[in-house]
Amino acid sequence: MFVAASTRCFGDRPFNDACRQLEDLEFERLEVWIDESGRHLPLTDVTASPEAFAARCREVTRLPMTSFCLGFEAPQSQFEALCRTAKL
Repeated sequence: MFVAASTRCFGDRPFNDACRQLEDLEFERLEVWIDESGRHLPLTDVTASPEAFAARCREVTRLPMTSFCLGFEAPQSQFEALCRTAKL
């Protein structure tokens, strides 16, 4: 069994800081919260270039991503890009 936490736990901080905090707390997996307002992690940061986002995550944290958390309905084109990102 693995223990995961969401970057939403630290949604008041930048995405990179939230990842580092969860790593410091010794979580084993990461749920990525995508914030519609863009304060934490805007959807466009993820979907503009799925490969670049995946590389950025690998640079920021050693924690594998388990899921994405969306609190809104994404446009079809961005949802498809998000699915491509999830496969990476």
